Amino acid sequence: MYGSGWSKPVDGARSFSSYAVHPDANYSVSHLNTVTSCGTKPIANEFIQDFGQHGVFYGLDFVNPCGEVWSVDADGSFSEKLQEIRYQNGSTLHGFVETPDLKFLYTMVSVR
Repeated sequence: MYGSGWSKPVDGARSFSSYAVHPDANYSVSHLNTVTSCGTKPIANEFIQDFGQHGVFYGLDFVNPCGEVWSVDADGSFSEKLQEIRYQNGSTLHGFVETPDLKFLYTMVSVR
């Protein structure tokens, strides 16, 4: 399970966190790791299982126009930032969608 955090900034930035969901009677959850995001208000994120060795995590920031791609380890934790994408200053990002073949990623952007 993945989430974006608007809590207290870590090293001046917000964060993404990964969690394991355990198949016990209560489906308990345990924290795996947290990484800093490229911006100040991460809003859109998605895990894509069919890309990379163990999947990848995409994240976008709403206010500080940037996006990033993280590789994921076998246990689901974040491994390494593979790419950081910067958008035009003044842009506001609203989400994204990938094509079924994973060749393209479309971002919804408004520019002030």
